[in-house]
Amino acid sequence: MIMLKREWGNEKAMIREELERLPGKIEIAKANFEKAKADNIEAKKVAALEELPFDNKRLHAEITRVVANLKKGSNSEISIGAVGGFNVSVKAVEEVRSNFSLLDTTTELAVKIVVRGEAEYSCEAGRNETDNNVVRLKNVFASIIPKREESTANEVTRLTQNFEQAKSQVDIPCEYDEKIAELEKTMEELNAKLSGVTEQEDVIADDDDLDVSKSGKSEKSAKENTEHKEIHEADNAQQPVSEKDEPDSPEIQKRGRVA
Repeated sequence: MIMLKREWGNEKAMIREELERLPGKIEIAKANFEKAKADNIEAKKVAALEELPFDNKRLHAEITRVVANLKKGSNSEISIGAVGGFNVSVKAVEEVRSNFSLLDTTTELAVKIVVRGEAEYSCEAGRNETDNNVVRLKNVFASIIPKREESTANEVTRLTQNFEQAKSQVDIPCEYDEKIAELEKTMEELNAKLSGVTEQEDVIADDDDLDVSKSGKSEKSAKENTEHKEIHEADNAQQPVSEKDEPDSPEIQKRGRVA
């Protein structure tokens, strides 16, 4: 019973904490959705273009330069230019990646094509001259940005549903409240009965002790009386019979009667 109450109390506390955090999360998700929505409007225009103002040769050259800059410790991001309402750049970073555990890690060079509008989007860049980075860049406008709008909309819906569900659950009584109350009542009745039995046993035990005590005292008194009587008789037997106590001879008794 105690465990059920404690678990339910912990669950209620977690729900209240979530109710405090969710409004802020919902606001952030809504802001991200609005940014992605605005970017998607512009991205559709760029995706409809037959050609971008960047070709593979230009992209490859800037990717090679940004990698060299990173190795020299210089600026590891280079802006290539703008298309539509977006700025396009290439960026090189060293990323620590875990293989099978936190102790098994490797450092790898990552090169990305970055597109910035209201929000930021990116894709992996190919470092070989034959890699078609223009196709990868087009995919940002045709797929990645629209998916961002969809995912942020879903996030707003999910968080809003969680908030409404948490509000409805926070005041719901524990489903085991009635059962716990019945068990507590039963426990109280059992404890009361056990308490009464214990008191009765204590009274019986006290009466038995008193009877044994009285019996012991009676036996002791009788024994002492017997001992005193035996001692008294022994003393009388040992005492000499005095002349006063000796019986008169028959002759004396006879004189007494004549007189």
